[in-house]
Amino acid sequence: MLIFQRTRSTNDQSKFQHAPISQGSLILIHGLIVHKSEANTSDKSRYAYTVHVMERKNTKWSEDNWLQETEDYKFPYLYKA
Repeated sequence: MLIFQRTRSTNDQSKFQHAPISQGSLILIHGLIVHKSEANTSDKSRYAYTVHVMERKNTKWSEDNWLQETEDYKFPYLYKA
Protein backbone atom coordinates (compact mmCIF):
# COMPACT_ATOMS: atom_id res chain seq x y z
CA MET A 1 0.00 0.00 0.00
CA LEU A 2 1.29 3.47 -0.87
CA ILE A 3 0.68 6.22 1.68
CA PHE A 4 1.39 9.79 0.59
CA GLN A 5 2.89 11.60 3.57
CA ARG A 6 3.46 15.11 2.25
CA THR A 7 1.27 18.00 1.25
CA ARG A 8 0.04 18.31 -2.31
CA SER A 9 2.18 20.17 -4.80
CA THR A 10 1.44 23.87 -5.11
CA ASN A 11 3.01 24.25 -8.55
CA ASP A 12 1.19 26.66 -10.86
CA GLN A 13 -0.54 24.23 -13.23
CA SER A 14 -0.76 26.89 -15.96
CA LYS A 15 3.06 26.93 -16.25
CA PHE A 16 3.35 23.30 -17.34
CA GLN A 17 4.01 22.95 -21.07
CA HIS A 18 2.88 20.09 -23.31
CA ALA A 19 5.71 18.10 -24.84
CA PRO A 20 4.25 15.69 -27.42
CA ILE A 21 6.48 12.65 -27.77
CA SER A 22 6.57 10.18 -30.66
CA GLN A 23 5.90 6.51 -30.05
CA GLY A 24 9.06 4.64 -29.08
CA SER A 25 10.85 7.73 -27.80
CA LEU A 26 13.05 7.77 -24.72
CA ILE A 27 12.52 10.65 -22.30
CA LEU A 28 15.10 11.48 -19.64
CA ILE A 29 14.02 13.81 -16.84
CA HIS A 30 16.43 15.07 -14.19
CA GLY A 31 15.26 14.23 -10.67
CA LEU A 32 14.92 17.90 -9.71
CA ILE A 33 12.64 18.75 -12.64
CA VAL A 34 8.97 19.12 -11.70
CA HIS A 35 7.00 17.12 -14.25
CA LYS A 36 3.66 15.42 -14.66
CA SER A 37 1.77 13.20 -17.02
CA GLU A 38 -1.95 13.48 -17.56
CA ALA A 39 -4.21 10.43 -17.48
CA ASN A 40 -4.09 8.19 -20.54
CA THR A 41 -7.50 8.57 -22.20
CA SER A 42 -6.50 6.38 -25.15
CA ASP A 43 -7.67 2.80 -25.55
CA LYS A 44 -3.98 1.82 -25.96
CA SER A 45 -1.60 1.20 -23.07
CA ARG A 46 1.11 3.75 -22.32
CA TYR A 47 4.11 2.00 -20.82
CA ALA A 48 6.52 3.87 -18.59
CA TYR A 49 9.73 2.55 -17.11
CA THR A 50 11.66 4.35 -14.39
CA VAL A 51 15.43 4.15 -14.10
CA HIS A 52 17.18 5.80 -11.16
CA VAL A 53 20.84 6.67 -11.71
CA MET A 54 23.14 8.30 -9.18
CA GLU A 55 26.85 8.88 -8.66
CA ARG A 56 27.92 6.74 -5.70
CA LYS A 57 31.18 8.56 -4.94
CA ASN A 58 30.70 10.99 -2.05
CA THR A 59 26.91 10.58 -2.30
CA LYS A 60 24.36 9.49 0.30
CA TRP A 61 21.06 8.09 -1.01
CA SER A 62 18.16 9.99 0.53
CA GLU A 63 16.37 8.10 3.28
CA ASP A 64 13.18 9.85 2.11
CA ASN A 65 13.36 8.17 -1.30
CA TRP A 66 10.72 5.48 -1.76
CA LEU A 67 13.32 3.19 -3.37
CA GLN A 68 15.80 1.77 -0.87
CA GLU A 69 18.43 -0.96 -0.81
CA THR A 70 17.72 -3.93 1.44
CA GLU A 71 19.84 -6.80 2.76
CA ASP A 72 18.52 -8.92 -0.13
CA TYR A 73 18.74 -6.25 -2.85
CA LYS A 74 21.62 -3.86 -3.44
CA PHE A 75 21.61 -1.26 -6.21
CA PRO A 76 23.72 -2.51 -9.13
CA TYR A 77 26.78 -0.61 -10.33
CA LEU A 78 26.77 0.67 -13.90
CA TYR A 79 30.55 0.69 -13.81
CA LYS A 80 33.32 0.51 -11.25
CA ALA A 81 36.23 2.92 -11.59
